[in-house]
Amino acid sequence: MVAPMRGDMRNAYIDFSKMTASVVAVVTNQVRDGRRVVGYGFNS
Repeated sequence: MVAPMRGDMRNAYIDFSKMTASVVAVVTNQVRDGRRVVGYGFNS
């Protein structure tokens, strides 16, 4: 999933109005304590 952050704030290095954030979930077939192992990642 990719979503815009929509910030109006700007400084000399970053224009937040064009920044996005991404979130992923990796679901494995491994089971620990009766539940599937899931990993999450975030990037902005």
